[in-house]
Amino acid sequence: MLKSYLFVSIDGIADPLGQSQILPYLIELTKKGHSVGIASVEKRGNFERNQEIVQQLCRENKIEWNYCFYDTKVPIYSQYKNYKNLKAIVAGQVKSNNTILHCRSYLPGLIGLDFKKKLGTPFVFDMRGFGLMNA
Repeated sequence: MLKSYLFVSIDGIADPLGQSQILPYLIELTKKGHSVGIASVEKRGNFERNQEIVQQLCRENKIEWNYCFYDTKVPIYSQYKNYKNLKAIVAGQVKSNNTILHCRSYLPGLIGLDFKKKLGTPFVFDMRGFGLMNA
């Protein structure tokens, strides 16, 4: 059964980790016929250096990539702003409760939990170092 996946990450897809680990994983899902989207928070320097490469890979593999930019200007407020901006992107991409959210790290995990509570959206919480855990 084909699924719709939305990968939610506070780490940028234009970051080295995004290109070496996240994109290959998502590309494999598309090769199996699944619908894949990305909601990420990008660091401006890495984004400017790698935007074209990532956009081309997404285009070639029919991956919908939506992003906002990482803010660090005001310590606590910036994290809240990053959370709200990422959550708004997720809200715009979740097509139905048939979309599976793959939430990498804590802030995206909070977003996944909120969508699970409100819409019944299934999500996977991916915490580095501890593998995958179905929530």
